[in-house]
Amino acid sequence: MNKTLLTLVALSIVAIGYSKSFIVNNITYEVTSPNTVITTAYNTAGGTDVVIPAQVTSGPTTYDVTVIGPNSFAIKQLTSAIIPITVTEIRSGAFQNNNLTTITIPSNVTNIQSWAFLGNSITSVESKNTTPPNLALPGSNGAFDDRGDIDLIVPFGTIAAYTTDQGAKWTGFNSVTDAPDFVVDYITFEVTSHSPNTVRAKSYNTAGGTSVVIPETVTDNFITYDVTSIGPNSFFNKQLNSVTLPSSVILIRSGAFQNNNLTNITIPANVFNIQAWAFKGNPLTTVMTLGTTPSYLSAAGSNGAFDDRSVINLVVPFGTIPAYTTDQGAQWTGFNSVVDTPPFAVDNVTYQVISTSPNAVTATSYKSTGASNLMIPATVVEDGVTYSVTEISASAFNDKGLTSVTIPGSVTLIGVSAFSDNPLTSVTSESSAAPIVISGGADDSFGDRSNIDLSIPMGQSGEYAGQWTNFKSVSEVTLVGTSDFQLANEVYVFNTADVLTVNSSATARLESYTIYSISGEVKSGTESAIEIASLSKGIYILECSFNKGTFIQKFVK
Repeated sequence: MNKTLLTLVALSIVAIGYSKSFIVNNITYEVTSPNTVITTAYNTAGGTDVVIPAQVTSGPTTYDVTVIGPNSFAIKQLTSAIIPITVTEIRSGAFQNNNLTTITIPSNVTNIQSWAFLGNSITSVESKNTTPPNLALPGSNGAFDDRGDIDLIVPFGTIAAYTTDQGAKWTGFNSVTDAPDFVVDYITFEVTSHSPNTVRAKSYNTAGGTSVVIPETVTDNFITYDVTSIGPNSFFNKQLNSVTLPSSVILIRSGAFQNNNLTNITIPANVFNIQAWAFKGNPLTTVMTLGTTPSYLSAAGSNGAFDDRSVINLVVPFGTIPAYTTDQGAQWTGFNSVVDTPPFAVDNVTYQVISTSPNAVTATSYKSTGASNLMIPATVVEDGVTYSVTEISASAFNDKGLTSVTIPGSVTLIGVSAFSDNPLTSVTSESSAAPIVISGGADDSFGDRSNIDLSIPMGQSGEYAGQWTNFKSVSEVTLVGTSDFQLANEVYVFNTADVLTVNSSATARLESYTIYSISGEVKSGTESAIEIASLSKGIYILECSFNKGTFIQKFVK
């Protein structure tokens, strides 16, 4: 008997605990379980735009907000209401008699009771759940007013489940669509599939600038989608100077990039179809395609994907020239030139040719050698051909233990996460025109910039003010370079924490060196392995005299 009595008392205590009420940001909550709450009331002092949180904390406990309680937001003059994804049920009269015009039902909601949104001027309802929530039938007990005035948006491929399948309750709406749009970084995307999750780029807001990097994946309402298609005319006439396409893209639709200022474009390996006018109206000089199997390409002429092909140089994967240009059915014909250049490595950096008129490469990867200080060359030589290093590809130097990087003035574009996940403390950009970079978020070209000191050419702070922000510090410095072009391709300085090693070709013989700090000369000698462990941390200039000329290079200790 005593044991039974104790049990009843314990249960009573738990029940009393669950009925606890508290207020956070003008919303009153009631505890419904050890970790969930229901909304019960709202104080209009919070304003007419309400954002209901997914979680609230009272005392030591954080609760999920799972239910919008009866009449809890009724008659509050609300003009907008955001319901969190944690909510599973919207009770009777929850938002009755307000001024709402649109509402989004999160993906976990399974039940919407009578009068939930009655007495509002709603014109658009979007439901995110792929399984239609139970909905109070239209009429005097309906969740909405006249459905004939409301446009309904549902997840891709679920129209039948919502409106026509047996037992469907989401009927009588003015219109029903199942491809809702959303915007990420000025690009509007349209859902094309939920199995798998895919989207296509639909349009672009020029407020995003003239250089566009289209991401491989985008997230909306906690769902991540692959970007697999560039929609018709989606980037038409947007004054674009450069476009980076993700490897996820398989289709480029008609007029996608028509009438812009593109001079070169790289077609990812997975693209299988490039439709009419896709790149018409651009001054293209170089097209690089990465697919070992040629994409279908609309025929040259009035419906061609490009303008006059005879002024465009084509770069294809190594060994694929016949498949692109001469094999039966080949469609990539009529170009000014066709070359196939495999990647090549110089001093542990791998490069890929992106243009042959002029000769240009992108740095694509780096084989770490233990050196933490990296100086990327302005030019590299392969098979007797000198190429300018004009781009740094996505993730090229990611997670390589780098503490300092010098980027040559030849570089104009630095891709997604190119230098992220390194313990960088120093970045020097030698270009007077700030290279295009990815700024902010998980794709930032440099990752976390807050610990990085940035050095730029004297007088160029204004040029770097756009995307080159949020560094620990920015310094304008007078940058120096080699005085002999030939030596730039014959000398390489390997920098570790303790030693500078000067390597040179067989014909370039080191005669002497001098190291300068901002205060003047600090060290000189003739050895090629230069001890620097005793130097204080800072920026130095190494001047090397060779039998063929003088080589000058900055380094960071």
